[in-house]
Amino acid sequence: MGQRLAFDARVLLEEVCYVFHRVRARGWHHGWVHVKTCAINVGVRVMNRCVRNPRVSCPCCGWQGYGFYWVDCGAFVVPWVECPHCHAHERWRLMRLFLDRRPPAFIKRDSGVVLHFSPEYHITSFLEALPNLRCIATDYTPHMVLGRGIPGVQADIQHMPFPDACFDGIFCLHVLEHVPDDGMGLAELRRILKSDGEAVIMVPFMMEWPGTVEFPAPDPDQFDHVRGYSPLDFKERLVGFDVEEIFPLDVMSPAEAVRHQIPLDSQIIYLCRRKKV
Repeated sequence: MGQRLAFDARVLLEEVCYVFHRVRARGWHHGWVHVKTCAINVGVRVMNRCVRNPRVSCPCCGWQGYGFYWVDCGAFVVPWVECPHCHAHERWRLMRLFLDRRPPAFIKRDSGVVLHFSPEYHITSFLEALPNLRCIATDYTPHMVLGRGIPGVQADIQHMPFPDACFDGIFCLHVLEHVPDDGMGLAELRRILKSDGEAVIMVPFMMEWPGTVEFPAPDPDQFDHVRGYSPLDFKERLVGFDVEEIFPLDVMSPAEAVRHQIPLDSQIIYLCRRKKV
């Protein structure tokens, strides 16, 4: 009991120190956002323990409960995002259902090689369970490649060290918003993708923006994104690809979307194939 109290006191002290430093660095609003997020998530945690009839479930790990945790995004809070058990976010929950119910063609092939940018555990674990696929991790930073349990290559998406047309599949989820020249990055994806291969692409959207906006510098309020994508023009940036847009209701019912807490408008999977020349 004494150890638990000491642990709780240490965690509380760490949170107070974090809020203090955040207020000094970013202002009172940012400090308040973190306090608000923590307070809400304490309530969600209590409800998850007390409520017997689960309202939500996670398709990545099977967890069921009252609700997912809210996520602190710096200047604002996003509700019902993170699974308390496996930490899966909305895009990973949607992606898991997509892979289970209407997977891309390379998943079903007898053999193939898949490149996974900034590899997320929830996707990598699914791919590793498929004996027909060989998965390679890649990222600009070494810590995102090392220790992932699969072969990895540290690389810049704008200058990939791979020969032309060498991958059957590519996963590029929430990566392009960090890339200085996303057009160059997309050109590299086209180059290394086989003629019959498929690239699975997702980006975060600024839902109310009429067009994509380039930031003058990485925005710390947006996880150091260098641009904010609008869903109204993102597809136009996928030059050289035949693009199939897959929405949540293409892989689940409205009731399932509510149960898995997957927004219907902001979560879009772009399944991209090289255009025939």
